[in-house]
Amino acid sequence: LWGDGNTGFYAAGSGLHQLRESGAGVAASLVRDDLAPGQPMSYCEAGGTYYYTGSGHIGMVRDGVRIDFTPRLNITPVLSATQGVLSAGRYQFCFTQVGTAGESAATVPQVIDLPTGGGIRIRSIPPAASGTTLRAYMTAANGEVFGRVDLQVSAGVAEIVAPPELGARCQTLLLEPMPAGSIVRHSNGRLLVAVGNLLCYSEPFANGLFRPSKNYIPFGAPVTVVEPCGFGVFVVADKTYWLDGDLAQARLVTQLSYGAVPHSGGVVPTDSNTVFWISTRGLVFGTADGNVRNAQEKQLALAGGAAGATLYREQEGLTHVLTAVRDPMQTTAAASSYFDAEIVRKGVVV
Repeated sequence: LWGDGNTGFYAAGSGLHQLRESGAGVAASLVRDDLAPGQPMSYCEAGGTYYYTGSGHIGMVRDGVRIDFTPRLNITPVLSATQGVLSAGRYQFCFTQVGTAGESAATVPQVIDLPTGGGIRIRSIPPAASGTTLRAYMTAANGEVFGRVDLQVSAGVAEIVAPPELGARCQTLLLEPMPAGSIVRHSNGRLLVAVGNLLCYSEPFANGLFRPSKNYIPFGAPVTVVEPCGFGVFVVADKTYWLDGDLAQARLVTQLSYGAVPHSGGVVPTDSNTVFWISTRGLVFGTADGNVRNAQEKQLALAGGAAGATLYREQEGLTHVLTAVRDPMQTTAAASSYFDAEIVRKGVVV
């Protein structure tokens, strides 16, 4: 279960549901029904869009409607030579799909070498997925830049027999779909997903795509907490780290020598520059300058747990962070102060 004060989500069995206010109560609507039962889910919000991951899935919900990241073509068209008036040389092609969620990752580039007076036949062009349109990109002879080209497709076949006018450059070449993971967050125009001991991050403002050759940060243990704060991000794995600024250039700074309980992160609703999580030594607060403070280490001796959850509550002028830990290790309280007290027992007169 997760909520941000405006909407909420919960997973039950194989279903993912959204919670929204409806009249005098709260109504639940089904987002998808193909989850693996019992698997934890993670959620975040950015610009009015809600992202989720877990159970092998990643997606988003906007205005109550499920939106999947645009899939890459599952069949790559086939190139062959034909008659034409193209210049001799090597040509390269790739294909994408464009949908509500933007442009998909491009197919692996294909290469064809033509002699003088050749043309290119493109066969096995699949129909675009529902709600998407097909885009084709090619290079000039012996070129490296993929420009958009319009194709006239008939029965899955198109031909290019004369030099076409190349349009906008392909922006999704050599990118891959953003992988599903255990935690999803959004920071500085990028979608962040924890996948085992890796923190993967999308291309800027292309939340469904990442560059697998470099858009990841490895850690010494599985990532258990990811909490953006200000212009940086706290990441907890084998230790507690702070990355300031854009992840592609940020320096990894160790802030604490210990880790955290999985899925225990949260943000103060009234102050986005303060986040918190359950560490293996108690509740920790982090601020936008990268500093951290353990609020319980001196009072409690904790050893973490298998999973956790947090709830921020304000009531009667007081604020509380309620925490729950599954399968916790032994917890020991330590008194840090004392006071003298006199106990007076009042007698009862019959």
